[in-house]
Amino acid sequence: KQQPSLSDAELSLIAAADNLGSRIQLRSQGFLANVRHHRMSGLAVLEVAQVLSDYWKCPESPQLGWREMINVIVKWRQLAE
Repeated sequence: KQQPSLSDAELSLIAAADNLGSRIQLRSQGFLANVRHHRMSGLAVLEVAQVLSDYWKCPESPQLGWREMINVIVKWRQLAE
């Protein structure tokens, strides 16, 4: 099966997500690395950062609370399953 070709921007985004996601891994005996969860965690971090950046740029936007952030994280976690 042929893999779709990705743009340089997409590859850069995936590399950043992999870098961030791998830092979340608990490095302890008995815990195995899950690369798919690492990538999804990294993408969640990037999306939360983007949501916060957009919120800070536009102060008159609606209230941004912890539930909105958790919803973003949960979405990526569900995609990893």
